[in-house]
Amino acid sequence: MKYVNAQRRSLRTAASGERGFSASALAAAARRVDVAEGAWKKYRDAHCTMIENSFTTGTGSFSARVACQIRLTRSRLHQVWEDGWTKLPEPQ
Repeated sequence: MKYVNAQRRSLRTAASGERGFSASALAAAARRVDVAEGAWKKYRDAHCTMIENSFTTGTGSFSARVACQIRLTRSRLHQVWEDGWTKLPEPQ
């Protein structure tokens, strides 16, 4: 996800050389981004698996899972953008 990657790069760049910031604090923040993103992916996968498993008949389960992943990922992109961690344009 380019917005989350931009967030990580911004924190790591700041940690490696910007004045006025504690390098260790910024590096810790970058690690927290990684942890948060990993937790979010686990949530997305578990939630969308539940959606997929709710289809007991028919062929719509895979499509439902993919639609769920797309919907949640778009929501997450906008959430990361709203939090102001990236200078990228607003996701569509």
